Amino acid sequence: MKFILDFFPILLFFGAYKMADIYSATAVLMGATVVQTAILYKMEGKLQTMQKITLVLILGFGALTLACMTSASSNGSPPCSIRVWPSR
Repeated sequence: MKFILDFFPILLFFGAYKMADIYSATAVLMGATVVQTAILYKMEGKLQTMQKITLVLILGFGALTLACMTSASSNGSPPCSIRVWPSR
């Protein structure tokens, strides 16, 4: 059971990526990780440190990915990661 639960977000991510795009897959991964963490907390009553770190990293980098997608598509400028480097 725990083995299936561990791979649940990854499988949903790749499924969403095949059916849509990377931004939809990122949103699915973020939601699935929150659901996975809630189920693990309910089953065990606590979360391991690695599970907490994984949740924070996925939500943080996922939010950055979705924010950069929104800003790049709204005004036609390059994505966030490209804009931080000064041009010469």
